[in-house]
Amino acid sequence: MDYTYLVTINAEKCRGCRTCEIVCSFHQAKEFNPTKSSIRVIQKLAGGIIYNIPVLCQQCEDPICMNVCPCNAIYTNSANGAKLISKGRCIGCRICVYVCPFGGVSVDHDTKFAFKCDLCGGNPLCIEFCPFGALEYVRSDKIDAQRKRKGVRPILEFQGATDNSKER
Repeated sequence: MDYTYLVTINAEKCRGCRTCEIVCSFHQAKEFNPTKSSIRVIQKLAGGIIYNIPVLCQQCEDPICMNVCPCNAIYTNSANGAKLISKGRCIGCRICVYVCPFGGVSVDHDTKFAFKCDLCGGNPLCIEFCPFGALEYVRSDKIDAQRKRKGVRPILEFQGATDNSKER
């Protein structure tokens, strides 16, 4: 495989409906529970305006989470390039959660194991059900560097938010 697919984010289109969270949690965990979702919508309040920012694994080319995992539980799916977490190898140490600069890895509070976006096996449901078109599934070689930066900029800005911003 010469390329991977990525879920790209257009935060300007996101209205904070959280449909992506509900669809993802039902697909992954068979329950409507946003804490079991691989995508989350965070909100940033700035200048009296609420910004909604979908956050999920960015399927990095050189993933820090994979490089630091002491159990080699994170691997690349050869079919679609998704970085996956092996439930059989994960020990729940959370190192991957701590090192992800995008907040794309979570821990299931019931099982205590890490999880992240698996791209729904190549057909991300968050994209299919997003009523506002804030998410798109794009081949990585079709995304230029400027578009990648624009997609993750809201996430990075949120993480570096000043006191006039808050998470809702």
